[in-house]
Amino acid sequence: MQAFETVFGLRGRIRRLLFSWTMRVRVASWGRGSRIWPPATIIQGEGIAVGDGVVIKEHAWLNTQGRRKDGKPALVIGSGSYIGRFAHINAWFEVIIEPNVMI
Repeated sequence: MQAFETVFGLRGRIRRLLFSWTMRVRVASWGRGSRIWPPATIIQGEGIAVGDGVVIKEHAWLNTQGRRKDGKPALVIGSGSYIGRFAHINAWFEVIIEPNVMI
């Protein structure tokens, strides 16, 4: 039984790492050690900056209107922040989540 849990635990971990890796290319910047759990959704990720060590849990939904006219990201998530399951964040002009915030 323990071998079964180990194999499936490892499979889930690899799946999350691959999902994080594929999502990081969709955003303006992605911090070191940040993770996003599938099936989270990012819409117009070029307007999103994610700090170091950020956790974005499953079914979270992040949406922007893209980059602002001044070139800065519309949604900034500070380092060490935690975005919980089913959180919806819409950034039409500017939303800044400070470091170490739990939503």
